[in-house]
Amino acid sequence: MSQKRRDLDYLVQHYIECRRGKPWPLSVSAAVVAIRTVFRECLASDRELATLIARAAIDRGQIVEFDLDEPAQAA
Repeated sequence: MSQKRRDLDYLVQHYIECRRGKPWPLSVSAAVVAIRTVFRECLASDRELATLIARAAIDRGQIVEFDLDEPAQAA
C-alpha cells in the first residue's frame, strides 16, 4: 500500500472518529469536500472516495447519508 493511500485511509478514519456520537448521519458529500480540502493530491474520484468513506463509517456502526450528487445522465 502506498503512502498516499495510507494517508487517505488515516484521514477517512479520523474524519469518521471526529463525528462519532453525533445525533445525525454522517454526510458523505461533506466528508468528500473536507477530505479533498486537506488532501488535495487525492487521485480517487468523488464516487471512489464516497465509497471508501461510507464503508469505513458503516463498519464503525455510523449512520450514513448517501448525499453525493450523481452526474446528470445523458438522454
